[in-house]
Amino acid sequence: MSFVNLMGKDLWSEADIVNRTETMIASEFPRDAVAILNRKTTGAVLGQYAMTVAEQAELERYAQICAAARQAGIDARADNVLLTQVLDMEVAQRRLDIPLVEPVLDDQSTVLNQLDIDTDLTERSAAQSVIDSATTEAHDLFVLRNPPPPEPEVVV
Repeated sequence: MSFVNLMGKDLWSEADIVNRTETMIASEFPRDAVAILNRKTTGAVLGQYAMTVAEQAELERYAQICAAARQAGIDARADNVLLTQVLDMEVAQRRLDIPLVEPVLDDQSTVLNQLDIDTDLTERSAAQSVIDSATTEAHDLFVLRNPPPPEPEVVV
């Protein structure tokens, strides 16, 4: 689970996710600290600077924070895809919940609204396809977000 609220309706853009993960890093390593650490690391790689044990530990901590932020971004992108599927399923379910278009007949039993009936059936088919093609994980989240109504109590 990531910082994407799977019970909400807000999807995150790529820029939003990057900004969030960068904020995670900046919360422990401000820009100036990163710049200094980068200069020390570059100097060490070029053989022009010897890092102390404390600086090496700081570099290791920075790498851990970056790895955690990277994983948070990966998780957020996956959750964003899942939430997109579920939101599409909810739209599809609302369409399926609309009653069928009933035929309107004239005096000779000719259907007067065949175009409306055909449009209804086409939209229903597309909506059902969205539901049917969703992943198991999306179906599970859909049910969690949209629990069935409670069974009525039977009075004996």
